[in-house]
Amino acid sequence: MLDRPHLVDSLTEVLSTVRLHGALYCSSELSAPWGITFLARECAAFHVVDRGSCWLRVAGQPEPIALRGGDLVLLPQGDEHTVSDTPRGKARVVDFQDHPGVCGPMMRWGGGGEKTRLVCGEIYLEEDGFQTLRAHLPRVMHLRGDGDAPAEWLQLTLKFLASETSEARPGSYSVITRLIDILFVQAIRVWLSGNAPVTPGWLAGLREPAIASALALMHSQPGKDWTVESLARQVGMSRSAFSELFVQLVGEGPLTYLTRWRMHRAAAWLRSEPSLSVIEVAQRVGYDSEAAFNRAFKRALGTPPGAYRREGRAQAAERRPSLPSLA
Repeated sequence: MLDRPHLVDSLTEVLSTVRLHGALYCSSELSAPWGITFLARECAAFHVVDRGSCWLRVAGQPEPIALRGGDLVLLPQGDEHTVSDTPRGKARVVDFQDHPGVCGPMMRWGGGGEKTRLVCGEIYLEEDGFQTLRAHLPRVMHLRGDGDAPAEWLQLTLKFLASETSEARPGSYSVITRLIDILFVQAIRVWLSGNAPVTPGWLAGLREPAIASALALMHSQPGKDWTVESLARQVGMSRSAFSELFVQLVGEGPLTYLTRWRMHRAAAWLRSEPSLSVIEVAQRVGYDSEAAFNRAFKRALGTPPGAYRREGRAQAAERRPSLPSLA
């Protein structure tokens, strides 16, 4: 039976290679009646209800969702959505990308009635050559502030975030962006511990002890000469039963997954550790031949490892989101 640390370790291994960039829209004090529509973005969006209550309407979903103080709602696909004081309240459209400076660190707006305080932001994910994390998350992740134990420790981060956004202090921006990254990881942990359906992929595999154990082995030791037989033996299953269950949950065979994970890990090392040569990266993921590694890497990511590293250097500043005065 897989114990909890294995699941966390495997999740951590994957998330360590997914570059997160948290960005704060604003902290908002809104008084009824009020409503804001956030246009679709190519990033995850989130809202924390610090005080009061409100309603969330997501494009393409028929029913509004009630949000209360202490709740966190995450929209991994960046869908257009509206937050308002009533289920069908009128809203003004705000596109923070096209209209920087719409609000400062604290936006106060509304009709003067009952107040709600929100912390709103977005999270950019850079995921090269691997199953994208966002694609396997639901369109809406609603973590209630009055939930059970896992949500309780999540609330510590929410309270810290709300505190940092309540007033401008030296270093607040750095603290806030790091808190948003932590918030995203914690939200996934809480969601995984529940019973919500998960589409086939590595996240679904983390919920089944034997497959989670196999994923942890591949993630932590990508350079080992794994076979289906050796992985099955490590998790106490027959080769055929292990292979069938792995395909059912993850959506592909163990060795196909392993190859893509190796390329994903190699890509992360190429970008994050410039002192490593290409052959050193190749050896870390189980390739003794640089030529064989180059072919596998180009097949997975569409470019040779050397060119991939050079492109990363050239695009580093451009790919990091620029934050307007809202942050």
